[in-house]
Amino acid sequence: MHSFESSPNFKYEEKMLNIWGSHYRNTCRLSTILILISNHDNWYESSQTERDIISNVLRDNDKTGIAKVLDDSKFFDKHL
Repeated sequence: MHSFESSPNFKYEEKMLNIWGSHYRNTCRLSTILILISNHDNWYESSQTERDIISNVLRDNDKTGIAKVLDDSKFFDKHL
């Protein structure tokens, strides 16, 4: 990537940037899933704001999968 000093010369291919952005979002989402599963007990100690942020990162099918892994089908319903 370019530094701010070189911003006037900053050029990118929009298609490649969109692909990179999509991979970045998926990496963040999957990382969030792994952290949530491995630290699900800390969910109860999280603030409502933190829970909302995490919940907004996840897709509905992510939430279903996490609930299955945790063997708690109502995990998000009970704790949001």
